[in-house]
This record gives sequence, C-alpha cells and structure tokens, in this order.
Amino acid sequence: MVRYAWLIDTTRCIGCNVCTITCKDQFVGNDWPPYSAAQQDGEYDNTGWQIKPGHFWMSVAEKEWGKAIDASTKVRYIAEPCMLCDDPPCVKAATGGAMYKRPDGIVIIDPVKSKGQQQIVASCPYGKIFWNNQLQIPQKCTLCAHRLDVGLQPACVNACPITGVMTFGDETALASAISQKKAVVLSPELKTVPKVYYAGLPTTT
Repeated sequence: MVRYAWLIDTTRCIGCNVCTITCKDQFVGNDWPPYSAAQQDGEYDNTGWQIKPGHFWMSVAEKEWGKAIDASTKVRYIAEPCMLCDDPPCVKAATGGAMYKRPDGIVIIDPVKSKGQQQIVASCPYGKIFWNNQLQIPQKCTLCAHRLDVGLQPACVNACPITGVMTFGDETALASAISQKKAVVLSPELKTVPKVYYAGLPTTT
C-alpha cells in the first residue's frame, strides 16, 4: 500500500506562486466529490476591488535570515500545503465521521458531514484549515486526491516550473532523497508526525 509523502526543496523555490495559482484554478468554482466542495474565492465590491481574500490551501511563506547591516540577509520560500499528518488532530476534533484518514495517509474533510463544524479549523496547529462562510464548512488542501485516484500528480506539483522543488510520491521511494537532503518537517514539537519534508530550511534567524 502506497503511503504518500512530499519532499520540498526550499533551496530551489523562487517564490513564483505558480503552485498557489494552480491550486486556486483547480478548486475555485470546482466541486470534486466526495473530497471537496468548491474553494471559497475572495469577496469583491461592485467595482471589482477585492475586499476580502479567498483561501490559500497551498501558500508560499517567505523566510528571511541573516543581518541586513552586512548584506548577509537571505530569503527562502517555503511552500505550505496540508502537512499530511500521520497523527492529525483535526480528525480527532471532527464529529460524526466528518474527517477521515485514507489508507494512503491523505486526510479528507467530508464536505457534507462537516457542515457547521467550525471547531475543525482551530484544531490544525499549522493553520491550514479554512472556514468557508458561503457553504458553512471547513476546507483544506486534499493533496488533489481526485487526481491521485486517476494516476495524476497533485496539480501544484505538476505545474511547478522549477525542476526538483516538489517531489511527491510513496514515502518509501522518497526515503533516500529525504535522507540525502537532510530534509526535516515543520514544527516537529507539535507531534503530529507530518509527512511533508523540507530540504534547506533556514536554521538561523
């Protein structure tokens, strides 16, 4: 049985945000039952000006470190999908079967059973679950389960223009690369056992 993991090389990411744009293109206005209802888009006034941002199931954080005074400041871009936790606190927070973990490790929020369960949003220590005000449901990155089920890669992985930034697949197959690149997970102290591994994370501030 495949058990998915993700290796993200921050030394190669240029912060282009193609992954975030592709995620929105995949999910805004599109239902993918039984895994997700349409992602909530931004809210706009009658002139077309955005007054409230939409969700970012995939986002890119910017991390700076070094000292500006001696021009040693560096920047790393860190793509942040669902952390694919092996011990997901969100599943424990859900009731009535509103969340479940598939045998391949992907955590899914049922778009029907989760209606009204706003407590699920607060349960994610990584802040990667969002509340859809329009549908009154919590939502998050599904790792593009609908694509994986037909043999395709997650949309963001497929669209990334830089070779080697994102590698997604079976954790056993990725184990050697994860070890060679000394990849680590974000906030291991949370003890959620995430399966998203990062190479090249800044170790100083």
